[in-house]
Amino acid sequence: MRTTLSLTLSFLLTFSPCALASTDSAASDAEKQLKESDSISDAPDRDFYLDLRIRVLDEGVEAPFDGILLTSDALTKIKFDYEEQIALMRNDAEFAKQKFNLDMQAAMQTWQTEKNLYSTELNLRRNYIEELEAKVIDSDNNSPLYIFGSFILGSLTTIAITYALSGATK
Repeated sequence: MRTTLSLTLSFLLTFSPCALASTDSAASDAEKQLKESDSISDAPDRDFYLDLRIRVLDEGVEAPFDGILLTSDALTKIKFDYEEQIALMRNDAEFAKQKFNLDMQAAMQTWQTEKNLYSTELNLRRNYIEELEAKVIDSDNNSPLYIFGSFILGSLTTIAITYALSGATK
């Protein structure tokens, strides 16, 4: 786009007087388009027509139409200002892209660290559970023996108390 603009401006400045449209033909074309367009989709075009007349003038020559007269220096300044704006926009876009990439790298690093943390914690808990299961399996299961022994001890204690009390009451 920048090259096209530069070529167009160079062409216009190099080749002397050329009129792209005359006043009468531009006005009559505009009137024809207004009369011919009946659809709603043409409505925005009715309010906007460009006047593209360009003419190179020498000093002392009367201007053929009203408008803005620019020197070649002013035109060059406009061109360089435009190029500067494009360069600034490209720099802004590159900065935003790099910032986005850095933010994504930071987020990925945080995610990876949290993943490693939770994975390690899960493995530790799994190992602890396996150790507890191994202790339960390896231990001797003497519960029925303890229950039976407690029943016998309780019975003997009851008999001894009953025998002692029966001799005291006689």
